Amino acid sequence: MFGSELAVHFGLTSASITHNVGKLTTLGLVTTVKSGNRLYYRTKPEKVGEYLKAAKEMLLEADKD
Repeated sequence: MFGSELAVHFGLTSASITHNVGKLTTLGLVTTVKSGNRLYYRTKPEKVGEYLKAAKEMLLEADKD
């Protein structure tokens, strides 16, 4: 998807999408590909999986306390 599609889908502004996807890109969770005047975003499933696994472990550990 590209930024405008995401903005409409989530009911957010394009600026908000750009800001938040920038953070996700910095974390390595999203890649970008430019095609013409559009910037397409794609998740990196392996990296998302790593973050989900770490979050699950933290939540399960916190639940033991």
